[in-house]
Amino acid sequence: MISKLIVFGNNRKECLYKLKQALDEYIIEGPLTTIDLHKSLLSQDDIKTGNFNINWLQKWLNSYFK
Repeated sequence: MISKLIVFGNNRKECLYKLKQALDEYIIEGPLTTIDLHKSLLSQDDIKTGNFNINWLQKWLNSYFK
């Protein structure tokens, strides 16, 4: 692990907004990162509404890496 990003907000919507902003501004040079994966994940409606579980995530990851 190179770093850990934590955001805080008054509600889910605010946290997701802050997380997207932070990921857009994150710069790590050298090694490959999962920043783009997390940006893509944040764009999913189920993530925005909190309607997901580990099975949902596994299916999404399988489709993401195809």
